[in-house]
Amino acid sequence: MNAINTVNTTQRIGQQNGFTLIEVMVALAILAVVAVAASQASMGYLRTVEGMKSRTYAQFVAQNAAVQLRINQDWPQANRSENITQQGHAWHVQYQIVTDLPNLPDNLQVIDIIVSPANQANISQASDDTRIATVGSQIRLVLNKPSPFNQIN
Repeated sequence: MNAINTVNTTQRIGQQNGFTLIEVMVALAILAVVAVAASQASMGYLRTVEGMKSRTYAQFVAQNAAVQLRINQDWPQANRSENITQQGHAWHVQYQIVTDLPNLPDNLQVIDIIVSPANQANISQASDDTRIATVGSQIRLVLNKPSPFNQIN
């Protein structure tokens, strides 16, 4: 009986020499799906990080523009825009005077400073929803209007 068991065991071991081609193909297909999902997740993460970095830079540019207005006391009389280079990037800065605030005292002026990458400058004509989604930064600045009594000649 020992000889029969030895023969059967040897035959079973000889039959199981490895994986079949189908098993290998299924395993490779599963690995490919996992690899594609992982690469898409990492690409999404990288896009998010790049967008946050761009918005942070744009916020700095907008704050610098607001400080520059205050330092120079250069209160815009009309809407204007300019292209500047800061932090190694080209930016489009728009100064928009807000006039739809009925309870605003006469001595105050409200200016929206909208900053976007220079290659997205045409987005300012888009709807607010589109612009907010793509613009780097927008801040609202409240300034004291210059008084004729405070000006030094």
